[in-house]
Formats: sequence, C-alpha cells, structure tokens
Amino acid sequence: MNTHDFGAGPVPAHRHMKGCGWVADTAHVDATAYVGPHATVTDYAVVSGYAWVTDSATVTDYAVVADRTAVAA
Repeated sequence: MNTHDFGAGPVPAHRHMKGCGWVADTAHVDATAYVGPHATVTDYAVVSGYAWVTDSATVTDYAVVADRTAVAA
C-alpha cells in the first residue's frame, strides 16, 4: 500500500496516471483529468472531466473541480 503525507501524517494514496500527482484513496480523480507532479488531491475532493490541477495546488475537503477548469498555485 502506498501512502503520502498531505500535511497531517501519511494516508493511503496513489499517483495519478496523468501527471503523477498524489491522490488520496478517499478522493476521486477521473482518468481524463490531469494532476501535476507537485499537485495533490486529498480528503473527499473530486476532480472530473478534463480538469487540470497544476503547480503545487491542493484540492481538498469536499471540493469539486470539473469539466475544463484549471487550478494552479
């Protein structure tokens, strides 16, 4: 089992296939979405469609990023 520390200790997580960013196993990211190598999706967040999470952005809590939205930090 892979884990990643999103800031409150390690939790079960995996690298997303498009961009290799970390995604908590409790979150959902569509296969069509992009999570950059320094970006994270944690808690119960959802990234769907062709959304992009780039730079060092974090999508957290119950946030939803959908369609062709881009989130950057």
